[in-house]
Amino acid sequence: NIDIDKIYSSDLQRAFHTAEAIAKIKNMQVTAKKELREIFAGDWEGMPFLDIPQKTNPEIWDDWANNMNGETRPQNGESVNELFKRIYRALEEIAKENDGKKVVVACHGTPIKVMTKWTRDASLCDIYKTPWAANASVTKFVYENGKFTLEKENDCSHLGNLKTFIPNGV
Repeated sequence: NIDIDKIYSSDLQRAFHTAEAIAKIKNMQVTAKKELREIFAGDWEGMPFLDIPQKTNPEIWDDWANNMNGETRPQNGESVNELFKRIYRALEEIAKENDGKKVVVACHGTPIKVMTKWTRDASLCDIYKTPWAANASVTKFVYENGKFTLEKENDCSHLGNLKTFIPNGV
């Protein structure tokens, strides 16, 4: 029941389908942006999560999972800091193009996680300690005076009993 002016989405299927469901209700179109994609996991792409430590470099996995400082990257992948810069630029561009308007951005867990962490303390250190947002949850950022602030986080009230839970260790 919220009025919105524009809908953006990652061009990856799951986020785009979420945006399409909203667009159908609102009789709107979705603008896909590849800059809103999930973090690029390089050699880990398509690999079951629990197989990564056994099938790749265990030191990189350990650093990624337990000591993340924002610079660790999967082999041939993207670091959290690189993801943050990409997502921040994309969201800032969207915010500036839609000044004074309400927009929906459908994206992915890690981009939401880094933006949430950044707005809390302008740091990406210990990002692994930041909780994940549930699938299809609502996290609301407001962009004013060149700055993003977090207004609502991981709201699942519209999902009823459909809320997803992320397993420990992910």
